[in-house]
Amino acid sequence: MIARTSWLIAFVVGVLVVAGVCAGTSMAFFPLSATKIDLSDGERVFARRCAVCHTIGSDAPDRSGPSLHDIGRIAGSRLPGVSAEQFIMD
Repeated sequence: MIARTSWLIAFVVGVLVVAGVCAGTSMAFFPLSATKIDLSDGERVFARRCAVCHTIGSDAPDRSGPSLHDIGRIAGSRLPGVSAEQFIMD
């Protein structure tokens, strides 16, 4: 009975350690933020500042700027060491 209890305690401690490592790693890549994303505001900004030159559809007609379809994946591969978000903001 004591061996079974020790095994259970070791298992629970192990699970908690793994959960803590996973949570810490997740927060490093996706930090908690009080900022909320307003999608309707983003749509207005895109329509006002970006849509003159860019489209967002993969089959949309070309304008003076490239299509922004799949921009997150593409921007993240443009410059080594530069995140997609940083590339887009620059």
